[in-house]
Amino acid sequence: MKRSYRDEQFKLAYRFKRESITWDQLRISQQIIEQSEDSMFNKRALLTKCTEDGTVTLSENNLVIMKNGEKKNRVLTDIEKQQAKKEYFYQ
Repeated sequence: MKRSYRDEQFKLAYRFKRESITWDQLRISQQIIEQSEDSMFNKRALLTKCTEDGTVTLSENNLVIMKNGEKKNRVLTDIEKQQAKKEYFYQ
């Protein structure tokens, strides 16, 4: 899978294999994601949730709702961010 950047260039972002892996291998990947300086997943808070018809993601003050292939993006105030956490993630 490749991910497009703003300059229209492509870069390898994720690699998938069909082979099974062990729990120990999974833990190693988890440590890299959580601790590596190169990981894009440990730089800021990120909440994401799969729904029946898409996803909801909250990162910093950005709320992104994907529903039936349609993407809606909103920048929230701090108060709205707390409300969105309760509404979408902490039910």
